[in-house]
Amino acid sequence: MQKIKHRVKCFDSEILVVHKNEAYELSIQSLLNPLGFGSALETFLDEDDAVSAAQYFCHMYTIAKEKGYYLQNNSFTKPDKESYAANWVIEKKFSEDEWSTILAG
Repeated sequence: MQKIKHRVKCFDSEILVVHKNEAYELSIQSLLNPLGFGSALETFLDEDDAVSAAQYFCHMYTIAKEKGYYLQNNSFTKPDKESYAANWVIEKKFSEDEWSTILAG
């Protein structure tokens, strides 16, 4: 059985931590279409790690939006720039400065 354990409102979306099959799935869901459990971004074995990642992801998403990026197919995308997979960003745990520098490149 799937159960939402944590929610983080982030712009027009919610970042969800869903308990699923002995793991915690981090996903993003549009508030305009709040059915289901959203689009999966990453999976964690520990609930606290998943909750921390949800908060971190929203923070990195905020920085990306400020730089003109948007989320498409689970990647941060901007025309004529390199795209960055959301799960890669979550795994790397960049600092604000590191992430800003990457996006500026």
